[in-house]
Order: sequence, then C-alpha cells, then structure tokens
Amino acid sequence: MKTSAISMFAAALAASGVIAAESAKITVSLDRPVLPAAKAQHCYVKVELEAPSLPPAKAKRMPVNLCLVLDRSGSMTGERIARARDAVAEVVRHLSREDILSIVTYDDSAEVVVPAQHVENPESFMPTIRSIQPRGCTALFAGVSQGAAELRKNVAGPYVSRLVLLSDGQANVGPDSPAALGDLGASLAREKIGVSTVGLGVGYNEELMLTLAQKSGANAYFAENPRDLERIFTDELGDALTTVVRGTVVTVKGTNGVKPVSVIGFDSKIDGVTATIPIDSLGGGQKKYVLVELEVPAASAGTSLGLADISIGYETVADCRKRTLDGQAVAKFSDEDAVVKSSVDKGVAREVLRMKNAETKQKMYESNLRRNLGDVDVLGRIQSSFNSDAAAAYDMEDAEMKEFQDELSAAREEASRAPMSGRKLKFRLSKSRGELNQQRTSSVGGSTDADSTEKTR
Repeated sequence: MKTSAISMFAAALAASGVIAAESAKITVSLDRPVLPAAKAQHCYVKVELEAPSLPPAKAKRMPVNLCLVLDRSGSMTGERIARARDAVAEVVRHLSREDILSIVTYDDSAEVVVPAQHVENPESFMPTIRSIQPRGCTALFAGVSQGAAELRKNVAGPYVSRLVLLSDGQANVGPDSPAALGDLGASLAREKIGVSTVGLGVGYNEELMLTLAQKSGANAYFAENPRDLERIFTDELGDALTTVVRGTVVTVKGTNGVKPVSVIGFDSKIDGVTATIPIDSLGGGQKKYVLVELEVPAASAGTSLGLADISIGYETVADCRKRTLDGQAVAKFSDEDAVVKSSVDKGVAREVLRMKNAETKQKMYESNLRRNLGDVDVLGRIQSSFNSDAAAAYDMEDAEMKEFQDELSAAREEASRAPMSGRKLKFRLSKSRGELNQQRTSSVGGSTDADSTEKTR
C-alpha cells in the first residue's frame, strides 16, 4: 500500500509543473446547431473550459495551504485511528518548506493540534500525529470551522487552500444537517477554500459529507476499509498540487427571448434569463464542461439567432489574477428535417444522454437512501421518456440507445427494491456520482480525474 501511495504522489508531483502561464480556452457547442423552424423547443449548449498547462521543466508547482481535520471520536478506535495517523504522516512527509500545514482534531469539540505553519521539518510533526487518540462524540461542524480558521491565516497568499475532513460517523454535536454543512461549504468556496471529505466505513452520513464537498467545489471519497486512507489522502494532495485555476464560474445569459431552464450535473442558480454555475478548480490541462438546457422561441426558416452569451470567470493560482473568457451560442433555423438532423453534434448529444442518465441514477440511489422508493420509479419513467425523445431528435442508433436504456433499467430495478444495505448503497452512490463526474471532467489526454468507485467531485 505504501509503495502504491508514494508512486501516486510522485506522479502527481511530476504533473504539478503545469502551473498557469498560457491562457485557458473556452469552447461553446450546441447539440443541434440547426433547429427546426417555426416552433418553440428546447436544446442544449455545452460550455467547456480547458485549463492552461506547461511542460514540467518550465514551471514550479504551487505551494499548498493544507489543513487535515480528523475525527477522533470514540468510534475511531483500533485500526481506524492507526491508519488515519499513518495517512496523515505520509502526506506530511511529502510536503516542503514552501507548503503550510495545520492539523485539527474533533470529538466533543475541535482542537488545533498543529497551528498553521511552514513545513520546515516534516519529522518534527510525527510525535504530535502519533499522540492523536479517540475519545468523545462527533462535533464535525466545529472541526471544519476550526480548520477553516487555520486556512484563513494564509488564504490570501499564492497557495492552493484545501481542507481534508475525515469522519466515520454521524455529526452529533452542533449543527448536523446536510443543509447546514452545505451552507458552510458554499461560504468557504467563496473564500477559495475547498473541503474534501473522506467517509470511512458504512456508518458516516453520506448526504452530509457529499453536500459539504460539492458545495465547496472539492472531492468526496468513500473509504470502505481503513487501509484505503493512505492512498486517498495522497491522491487528494496530488489533486491540490495540480490545481492551476480556481474560483471558476460559468455564466449563461439567454438572448433574443431564450431562457436557461436547467443545468445537468452541477449545482446552479437560474435567475430569469441568467444561469450561474460554479465549477471551482481545474488542474493543469484539465477540461470541465457544463450542459445547459435552453428554452428557445419559434423562429423563421433561414434565421440565424444568438441564443446565449457565455462568460467564464476564473483566477489563475500562480499570480492570483482574475480573468474572463467570453463566447456565444448561435443557432440557425431550417424547415428541412434532413438539414436539421444532419447538423446534430453526436458528441454533444451523447454527453447530454450520458449526463442525464448518470444524474438520474444518482437521484435514484439518493431516493433509496432517504427510503423514498416510490420516487425511484417516477425518476426512471421520466428519464426513459427523455431518452426516447432524444433518440428521435438526435437520430441515434438503436443499439446505442439500448445501452443507455438497459443501464437505466438496471439501476431503476435495484434502487426501487427494499432499502439497500449500508455498504452496497454507499458503493452505488459513490459509483453513480463518480460516473457523473467522469462525464463532465477529463484531462487533455482523455483520462478522467476520478476513480468512479470511490471519488466524487
């Protein structure tokens, strides 16, 4: 395990040379660049951001401002606390004097065991790490809040700020609802602090941990076994090291009577004709995209119409500069069915179907988690109908559509049964959320940034 973790870290460190100097790129695409004339309809616009990259030899990685927040409540006994200490120690040993580290533990309350400081000598932290022992209850909100306070001491500097939270149970001291932790995550995101969560075993609050991570724009992990912790912590550090842009927000503003009506796979805010979608940080050379559903009024054949003005705002980590990229979605209208169908961008069409399917599967398993089994069937029927309509609009092959429908049916059948066991449900939730993340995030080389069985962003 240790050899594997160190190898992963070395690879991340090598990749961390991709610090921003060249420009990011925006690409705007429609699922159907030519729409049927003379009728109101819906279409999808894909907005993609590609982060800048440089060869490792030309750049130095950005330092991290890292806070590790550890659950040391009474349930973290035996192998759990031992493996957590080992994972923390392994991460600390790979930090340098340019990096800043803080460590917070929580039980009935939160305690700063290592105040924010530069890592001059990693081994000097080891006695403190080895002294962490389990006791008490689970003041999770207090732990995150105290960790954020340590990060704020240096958040304005040229650092990638990341809080990593470990818990194996339910928050039972202080605010304990997903909504409360989600609000905290969203607030920290505005301060350029991401909160990645690691749920250990099957007893932790899945919805709470995921909401906190997603609202802050960071990652959520499921560690079924304590032996997974070292690899996950190292992977998370590698993710922080490769960050080149942060605070990324996509804005889609409808024009000429067009309105955004939904966003697939991301939390968003739609106010009138404007959709705002935070997508937070990207690593060097990484791509992220959003798919926004637009409501389009009828237009005459031969018309060319601007559907939406697009902007992406972000900050480059290397120089803390705010930048903006602009684009526009434009469609033509035709009364010839053959012209409309020949214009379909099959790549965007498949992404719409994959994202919608993945989002629906996630909602199905979340309904099972909440014991709302009746909702599973409703979600499945709605998505199945959408797939059928999309197959006709996109002129998709029967074999390809069968794959989408079979995948949806299998998830629908499983999630609509009696409430699933904790282990199986957490695995399915992690897998479905990982699939959703895979669809919207990739590196330039085409590989995803997540193991779909355990990591969600």
